[in-house]
Amino acid sequence: MAKINCEFQFSLHQYTCNVIENINHFEEIKFFGYHKKNQQNKNVKSLNFIDSTLIKIPTNIADNFSNLTWLRFWNCKIEDIEQKHIKNLKNLTLFYVNNCGLKKLKGDLFEGLKNLEYISFANNEIEEIDSKILDVLNLLKYASFRGNKNIDMVFDSRISNGKTLEDFKNEIKSKFQPKLKQLVQPKNDEKTKKIQELMAEISNLKILQQHQEVLIKNQREEIKNLLVKQTKQERIMKEIKNENLNLKKQEKESFQKMFDEEEFKDFTIHVGDSSFKIHKVLFAAHSKILAKIFKENPQAEELNLCDISEATFKIIYDFFYKNHIKENENFIDIFVAASQLKINDLIEFSIEKLLKNINENNFLEILNLSNKFDNKDLQKKAFEIIQSKFFSHQKLDEKLVNQPEKIKELNETKNRNSTSSLDFKKELLEKKYKKLSN
Repeated sequence: MAKINCEFQFSLHQYTCNVIENINHFEEIKFFGYHKKNQQNKNVKSLNFIDSTLIKIPTNIADNFSNLTWLRFWNCKIEDIEQKHIKNLKNLTLFYVNNCGLKKLKGDLFEGLKNLEYISFANNEIEEIDSKILDVLNLLKYASFRGNKNIDMVFDSRISNGKTLEDFKNEIKSKFQPKLKQLVQPKNDEKTKKIQELMAEISNLKILQQHQEVLIKNQREEIKNLLVKQTKQERIMKEIKNENLNLKKQEKESFQKMFDEEEFKDFTIHVGDSSFKIHKVLFAAHSKILAKIFKENPQAEELNLCDISEATFKIIYDFFYKNHIKENENFIDIFVAASQLKINDLIEFSIEKLLKNINENNFLEILNLSNKFDNKDLQKKAFEIIQSKFFSHQKLDEKLVNQPEKIKELNETKNRNSTSSLDFKKELLEKKYKKLSN
């Protein structure tokens, strides 16, 4: 089993593995890389192979990433794909193989992958497609065969202009309808047998020659790619980002529709003088506290929240449905509310904003909050920023992380000493000026 290095990162809230290392063909590979905090292989949703010499798709991707939903290949050397390469990826909703030299697509390729919604085989060298290849894909929203030898077609449900998925499937069937092959009975004489053996040897020699040419070509391209790799990666990552944005836009529109349709909201939360109708399943998915309350009281239809202001809960409400918070909001109040309700993604988002805007007026309050809610991540990062911003010439004892008031006293002492020093210098300059004047 081959080992391959990869990079793990978040791309628009989706945990992603990017493979940009050049590798040869292996039936099975093991992925190695440094995971983000609290993440592991089972959290990976998207896998990308970029600028790779890979010529076959590994058969054990599902063994590494059991919950994978997106699989994409850009600028690889994949000329053929078989069902065994992807059949275990049952959760796959997106499958892209672009600019890889792909020549044909077999009819059973997508057997068992009925959840696929987005496929792309753009800018390959496709000459042949089995006419039944799309029969099992009834959830398909987007399919691209743009830029190939024998096919240059795209289906997009968002801009279909009246064309249905069934229409697109029929176009594929019409274009690649199987032709009857004429059967020729071979002659059973010795001469024919020798000719067949000779032709087989010639065929084998051609295959060997093709493999050698591929290896030489790959070596040349590898040298060339080293010079332009950075530019290509930036372009590809930009394409990935744009595709992610399009998909996220669709997701956001779906949530907005759900947000606007009041009749499907099944619970009411009262905050102060305001009432908010919500979807229990959405709020339970975000908040561990609310999930526990809903589970313990399944028949309840409403809840009163006393420790959160109406304005702050409205921000949480919009965050759940719209996945957006304005930059000028009070992130201290948001952090407190998110911590009380145990909304992990909002806690992380608030910490990022608090650390970005930490200053001498609020660092004490932020440090106190980290201690109050026992948030080690905020505590550690806030202490590091306080050390670098306000005490760059003085090493603070790490024990002070639990003594914000002591840090405040040190800061005030430092400011007084600085002011006294300036007053003393000013006095000396005034005396020198008087001497010169006399």
